[in-house]
Amino acid sequence: LKGYILPTILETIGVVFLLEGLSQIDAVHILRHRTMSFSGQSTDARDVRDDAYVLPPELFIDSKFKDRIKKLHQDAVNLYIDMVENDEVSREHARYICPRSAETALYMRGNIKDIIHLINTRLDRQTQPMSDNIIAAKMAIELVKVYPELKSQFNLDPVSHFYLKSVQTPVAHALHPPEGNNDTFDWTYEDFISPKKKSEYVGAEIYFNLMNKLKKEFESL
Repeated sequence: LKGYILPTILETIGVVFLLEGLSQIDAVHILRHRTMSFSGQSTDARDVRDDAYVLPPELFIDSKFKDRIKKLHQDAVNLYIDMVENDEVSREHARYICPRSAETALYMRGNIKDIIHLINTRLDRQTQPMSDNIIAAKMAIELVKVYPELKSQFNLDPVSHFYLKSVQTPVAHALHPPEGNNDTFDWTYEDFISPKKKSEYVGAEIYFNLMNKLKKEFESL
């Protein structure tokens, strides 16, 4: 389990996670890990009018877009209700107009070896969305609670080797400028798709505070 020998044992132990509070976007990111098996929350036969919506902080904290976002979501829900109320449109098709921020949940099963890979991939703060980092950190904590020997397999504030290797190449997906332990090369803001670091967006401190809290919890295990 500590990684000193071939990982055969890691492939024989199955683990099941229940991932709740995901947006549809978050769920798609997790579903990309094709070595896992999944059971997702249904939206076809189920009435989704009362579903919650999951948004990143910058969309609703001191945001000039907050009221427009709220109206957009409510308009989508009202349209959904109008379509299904009298069976004019099937629920399977009416759900297509629901925003991708609609909340969902997944059961995910995989062996420990593949789950370690998933967690370490999604912990990359430089290339992965903030919500992915939080999901991965919480998964690492829960896994280490059961298997303390796995603690050495995770770093909740990793160097992004992929980012550093590719960021200055012509094919790079250079979205944000580097931060923290990834800021090891010369760059300008014009080199990136986004004109800001992740930490420079409104509400980013909520993410960083939560990640620091999770890091302390992990270190205390």
